[in-house]
Amino acid sequence: MRIIIASAICLSVFAYAAYGAGHDSRFKAEVRDGLDIRHARDTAHIPTAHGALGGEVYESATAAKSDDFKLYIPRHNYIRAGGGITIPWLSGAANSPLGHADIGNGYAVRLGLGRNFTPFARGEIDFQYNDFGFDRDTTWAFAPGDMYARSHAIGGMLYFDFLQRYHTTGDVLRRRSFIPFIGLGVNVGRVETSDAQTSFGWIYGHKSAFIAPRAELGLTVMLSDAIGVDVAYQYSAMVSNKFGFGGGQKDSAASISNIMASIRYNF
Repeated sequence: MRIIIASAICLSVFAYAAYGAGHDSRFKAEVRDGLDIRHARDTAHIPTAHGALGGEVYESATAAKSDDFKLYIPRHNYIRAGGGITIPWLSGAANSPLGHADIGNGYAVRLGLGRNFTPFARGEIDFQYNDFGFDRDTTWAFAPGDMYARSHAIGGMLYFDFLQRYHTTGDVLRRRSFIPFIGLGVNVGRVETSDAQTSFGWIYGHKSAFIAPRAELGLTVMLSDAIGVDVAYQYSAMVSNKFGFGGGQKDSAASISNIMASIRYNF
């Protein structure tokens, strides 16, 4: 009987040792591969790199095909180009001894170069061209329908995104598709109002330098990792030594409101 009991005990010890050795080798293999790699391989069936780099690097060739594991590399710089239209009822007027000439329909063109400073903040230098007319329904004794104004300006903006442009899911960066933003900055440039022949005679338009504090409120829609569309409302307060028609106009100001749309390319 003692021999039978001893034999049973020996067999149990050997079986437990073999069982423990198997678990020990599996544990060492998991540590060697990297626990996150093993988890991804076992649960999501994502192929992973082998060898020394297997613990750190994913094979993204097939992983990117899954919506849950898209990889995103933040871009530092961007360029954008676009344009917009003037909103007359939110814009100001040009002055004259004969009264005000309200700003009417017009358009704007912009070209910018920017840099992403943080996931929330970015800066941009841009060029803008505005061309706008004047409303026929004014306080003038005649309608200045043939008059127009043009401005060329270069400026700087600091933008703040209300949402981080990307967020992390484990070790994977995922891009956001819709990002509201606000921008604050200033433009400097030159504005020119045209001359016009009226029933009262020849009216001379002013040419002047100006400075324009401005603000934007908009939404970025990302179409891909590199390309997005910005849609924004832009307000500029144009302050110049002369902006109007006729003589004696000094220290005048006018506001310009635009709805702008532009294509942004991140690189």
